[in-house]
Amino acid sequence: MNISFKENRTLLILLLVLAFVIVGAIYFYTLYPKMEEKKRVLQSIDTIEIEIEQLNQKLLSTSDVKAATEHEFELRKKLPEKREISSLLMSLQEIELVSEAKINEIIFHDYDALVSQSGLVEDVDSEEENEKDKMDDEKGEIPVTNIDIAALPKQLKLLTLQMDVDVKDKAHLLHFIQEIEALERVIRVDDIRFTLDGEADLAVKEPDETINIMLQITTFYSEVEAN
Repeated sequence: MNISFKENRTLLILLLVLAFVIVGAIYFYTLYPKMEEKKRVLQSIDTIEIEIEQLNQKLLSTSDVKAATEHEFELRKKLPEKREISSLLMSLQEIELVSEAKINEIIFHDYDALVSQSGLVEDVDSEEENEKDKMDDEKGEIPVTNIDIAALPKQLKLLTLQMDVDVKDKAHLLHFIQEIEALERVIRVDDIRFTLDGEADLAVKEPDETINIMLQITTFYSEVEAN
């Protein structure tokens, strides 16, 4: 009786050990590899997400640099680093052709003068402004470009041009001024002076409508200081 009980007990223990071994084998050869694979996949996903974030940061940085470069490029169209007189003269020649005008003479002034040291005056009281408007009407002057010099950086340098120009009539004069104001480079029209024909000239059958104007413009440039 006791021998039978011991044999059953031993058999039970063996069965339990065998079951443990079988379960362990199933876990080790089936479940464990899958768990390790899942762990590796999750780690790979984390690595990829980190790389994507780094790439996004690089793209944002590249976009910022590109935007800054484009902004600098557009700014230099308006405010070149040098006088670029040749480019300015070419633009004026193109305007001369388009507006059918004739530029007789160009005189340059204020080479390398700073805006902060210039004699440009922006603030005019109402009485002086009204008086100037009356004089403009009498002389046949037209409004000039409205650029607030006080709002420009003081380190900017300016270049002033005085031009003697012949235009066919007042319409061509307006066209000439509009073409100047349409230039990408910042240009301020400071003063325009011309005289309209009198009654005696208008009485002629075929009066000469050519208008001679004295035009003063100012352009700006910003030199980059060497480090």
